[in-house]
Amino acid sequence: MKKILIVLFSLLMVLSLCGCQKVKEEKTEETEKISEEEIAEAEKEQISITIDHGNGVTKDFSIKSDSDLLMDVLSGIKATGMLEYEIKGSDILSMDGFESSNESRWVLYINDEAYEGDIEKMKFQKGDKIVFVYEAAAIETIPQLLGGWLINEDYKEKLSDEEKKIFESITSEVIGVSYIPVRVLATQAASGVNYAYLAQGISMTNPVELNYYIMVVYKDLDGSCEVKAINKIDIPDMMTMENSDPVFLRSWMVIKPDEKDTLKNKEVLKSFNKAIEGHDGLVLTPIELLASQLVSGTNYIVLCHGETVTLDPVSDLYIVEWYEDLNGKCSITRIENLNLQYYVAGE
Repeated sequence: MKKILIVLFSLLMVLSLCGCQKVKEEKTEETEKISEEEIAEAEKEQISITIDHGNGVTKDFSIKSDSDLLMDVLSGIKATGMLEYEIKGSDILSMDGFESSNESRWVLYINDEAYEGDIEKMKFQKGDKIVFVYEAAAIETIPQLLGGWLINEDYKEKLSDEEKKIFESITSEVIGVSYIPVRVLATQAASGVNYAYLAQGISMTNPVELNYYIMVVYKDLDGSCEVKAINKIDIPDMMTMENSDPVFLRSWMVIKPDEKDTLKNKEVLKSFNKAIEGHDGLVLTPIELLASQLVSGTNYIVLCHGETVTLDPVSDLYIVEWYEDLNGKCSITRIENLNLQYYVAGE
């Protein structure tokens, strides 16, 4: 009997030890499992995103994510109920209750540089500065398009090397007048390109006549060039959109582009700026002084590039005439659209 009790006691001890070992193993496995989860969570990146409303109001969000896709991070913020947005491709249609429009739009900046790619596929790097900014939309000037003619808006340089080359290639076709190219006023795509040049012409007559002309030169797709139209700008009878019944004016003196008495002349430019001072609704940039006229003071006529002061600015060519009296007082006498269609028409 005693032996039986000893055996039973031994069996109970063995079973008890096995049970303790199993519990210990289970606890160890559970501890290891928790540690792995904690490590995985710690390894997630802390991503910070700023929403800037552009009016001094900003919102900063910080969220952990193991994804490097921006849209995944935004989805995580959205899931908290703290942010709503609509993004399609590179367009941010709305963000935090503000919609993009013609006046204002959302722009994504990565490390202070505007991001222009597909936001839905955008991947960021560790430490990137991510900011959405609601800012005024850039207003683009809409060039005036008349009969397919696109007004040139760059008058910093008179002519490019290519424009000079094109003009020089057609000078042998023209007889009786020597033409000097001044600027390209407009271009027109037409299975090639039409160029509307402002040119000055010197007649081969006695006495010599000096006039401004608008010449249309066509360059085809093979690079061959030909003259399509030559129309003289008669200063007294200049054709504008408003001037359908021109009146006779006293003798005007045509100004050579290379003479000192042009808008490069500081005194003439100063006179022009004084004349247009306070003229609202139109930003005028002088292109070329065409003529002057001595009276009891001086009249000037200048060809200008004009841009309307509107939400969608429109550019066009203008004839501006102003008067400077003997005391230096300047005033505008007329501002009219140049009738470009009239001057680019062939005979």
